[in-house]
Amino acid sequence: MDWTAINARMEAMARERKEQLVADRKAILVILRQAGIARVDARYDGYGDSGNIEDVTFEPDGVQLAAGKLEELKDFLWAVPYDLHPGFEINEGGCGEVTWDIAGDRIDVDHPERFVETNHYAHEDV
Repeated sequence: MDWTAINARMEAMARERKEQLVADRKAILVILRQAGIARVDARYDGYGDSGNIEDVTFEPDGVQLAAGKLEELKDFLWAVPYDLHPGFEINEGGCGEVTWDIAGDRIDVDHPERFVETNHYAHEDV
C-alpha cells in the first residue's frame, strides 16, 4: 500500500470538498438575499452512522424558500459542521446548531459531540 499516494488523494479530496463548499455558499447566499432572509438558524443531529438537519428557521419570520432551494440549503447546512468535524455522525454522534448571518455572511457552528466513557477495573488475588 502506497501511503504517500493515499494521503495525497485524501488531501485532494479535502480540497475539492472545501472548494465545493465555498461555491455552494456563494450560490445559496444569493438565493437567501433575494428572498429577503436576514438570518438562518438550523439544528442538526447525527448518530448511528446517519444524520440530517432537523429544523431550519429564518428571520424575518414567515419567509419561505421553494422546496428544492430549501433542500439545497439543508445539504449545505449539514456540510458546514461535517467539514469541521468529519465523521461526527458515527456511533454516539454529535449534534448542534448552525447560525448564518446573511448580511455579514458569517456562519457560526455550536457543535457538541457525544461519547461513551468506560472505566474498567480488574482485580486479581486481592
